[in-house]
Amino acid sequence: MKNRNVDFEIKTFILKNNLSDNKIYRVINNFSKKVILANQHGDLLTVNLAHTNLTKLGIDKIIVGDYVSYSPIEGKITKVYPRDNILSKVTSSAEKSWHVKSQKQLLASNVDEIWVMIAVDQRFTIEKLERYLETFRISDRDPIILLSKADHITEYKEIKNKIGQAYPTLKVRTVSAYLPETIQQIKKMLIKGHTIAVVGASGVGKSTLLNNLAGKDVNKVSNVRSGDQKGRHTTTSITLNALPDLDIYYIDTPGFKAINSTAQKSNPAVFNDIEALAKNCKFRNCSHLSEPKCAVKAAVQEGTITEEHYQSYINFEKRNKK
Repeated sequence: MKNRNVDFEIKTFILKNNLSDNKIYRVINNFSKKVILANQHGDLLTVNLAHTNLTKLGIDKIIVGDYVSYSPIEGKITKVYPRDNILSKVTSSAEKSWHVKSQKQLLASNVDEIWVMIAVDQRFTIEKLERYLETFRISDRDPIILLSKADHITEYKEIKNKIGQAYPTLKVRTVSAYLPETIQQIKKMLIKGHTIAVVGASGVGKSTLLNNLAGKDVNKVSNVRSGDQKGRHTTTSITLNALPDLDIYYIDTPGFKAINSTAQKSNPAVFNDIEALAKNCKFRNCSHLSEPKCAVKAAVQEGTITEEHYQSYINFEKRNKK
């Protein structure tokens, strides 16, 4: 199998790192005991990991998006190159003793953009959005929010308004399989050569968007359950898909039931405006609750920032002090 006119960003990676090794591949799928690699010519190769010593490579797991060196003679991956970034979350599992064990789940690496997809016909809360913002960030940049199934006009307007009040600077985009113009708008915002990771709950439309952008069925899509509008877990593994006509790479991910970050919490970029105001508070350790001459509270009273945006910031601060 070969994807023509696709290099999976390998040529750029080689130039950026001044490499000459022509045996560099990129991981485009991981099935636990085997991975699928792609080279800069679009050739795909399935590699059994039985002969690859991860400990010697200095990693716990090979993940989608990794750049690696592969030796066909030895039949194993010989090097995993340093990652620019890692997309991860906390996964929890209940053992027989009912003790809940949490561990870091690595999702993908070397991502240029993160899109968080939220279906307007599913239950929405600002708190859930905030967990996405806290979890999925790269290079201190917040993800782009995609409101899918926007043909549900009433729900779409209500949710977009809630997000706009709480996070006025957050980039929010619209998409619907039934509104072709929204697909075209998404195509216009694409940056050639970028690898985009798309995350969200089951049934929000991640695979549907992939198929619409590709112009063909790349991933099979199942209907959602009528009772709760949740999908049937169409995507069961993380896959890096090449879209040669658009010159982008789309990482489709399984739906998440729970979102928790493994990273040390830091303020999302959407709070940069409040952080700037806080520098003008009378007290350096101002909590922005009841202290006198608080620049943040003054901005709320003056209408410079909304009450909803202020409350989102306060709630975020409270969660991170626990």
